[in-house]
Amino acid sequence: MEATTWQKRSVIALVATLCGLLWGSAFPVLKISYSELNMAADDVFAKMVFAGIRFLLAGIFILVFFSFRHQKKILPELKGYWKLVLIMGLMSTTLQYFFFYNGLARTSGVTSSIMVGMGTFIVAIMAHFYYPDDRLNRRKISGLVLGMIGVVAVALLKGPLDFSLKWNGEGFIFIANTVASVAAIYGKELGKRMNILVMTGSQMCMGALILLSGGLSGMQPGSIQWTGLGFVLLLYAAFLSAVAFGLWYTLLVFNKAGEVSLYKFLIPVFGSLLSAVFLGESFTIIHGMALLLVVLGIWLVNGNGAKRRESNERIA
Repeated sequence: MEATTWQKRSVIALVATLCGLLWGSAFPVLKISYSELNMAADDVFAKMVFAGIRFLLAGIFILVFFSFRHQKKILPELKGYWKLVLIMGLMSTTLQYFFFYNGLARTSGVTSSIMVGMGTFIVAIMAHFYYPDDRLNRRKISGLVLGMIGVVAVALLKGPLDFSLKWNGEGFIFIANTVASVAAIYGKELGKRMNILVMTGSQMCMGALILLSGGLSGMQPGSIQWTGLGFVLLLYAAFLSAVAFGLWYTLLVFNKAGEVSLYKFLIPVFGSLLSAVFLGESFTIIHGMALLLVVLGIWLVNGNGAKRRESNERIA
């Protein structure tokens, strides 16, 4: 698609919502995968290996798709960009998921869900200072607050809020959010200089190999017991990552990071809805209200009339 097509509000809404749905489906898929593969809940090394394989396959899927679609070789497209792509892989894949999985093992599901949602705020704040045309304003702050209220509402349905503030728990998740936000801005800029699919697929492969090697160095034999269903779930997890990341970075390159990032509030909401379908978890009116709040926040920032209101609402 042409750049102007990616900038249409209908395309942004459709593609970003699809990304949120795919990433949201990862919640029940990973829960089922860990159970099917008999992975211990606190076995971080096994989860790092699983994540490494997942993102390595996802990167390969993207690169194969690019090669067949454009009839081009990958290595010439990477010429001159190896180090830059490696840096992105370290941030977006290796460091983000190392800190996320380690932090997740030491925090409650409620706390981690809320803190992951706060990643959207970090992207918006970074975009405010980095891009002159992506400043925070009243409508954007209102949209962020509404979306965060929706995320908190869904998270609290899992249990009581318990901020123990462990440096290797909540601290690690905060680091993961910050690294992911920096990677989003970094990827947006790098994607302007090279092919977006090559950038995304290559950084995932590079970052995944480092993540995989780190996990293998500490994983005990038998920590992952492979089954047919487990392998199928792994392939789906890799597929959803390939599609979601490929589309997401394309949106980021052609649009404002601070506005596109609001769609990530849909991830925990979709995750809860799909968990209700596939894991038998409860679905209440709170879930529906949370989704409504998130959609309202997104519409407030990206809906019709947003551009018209923006000029008089900037925050210096």
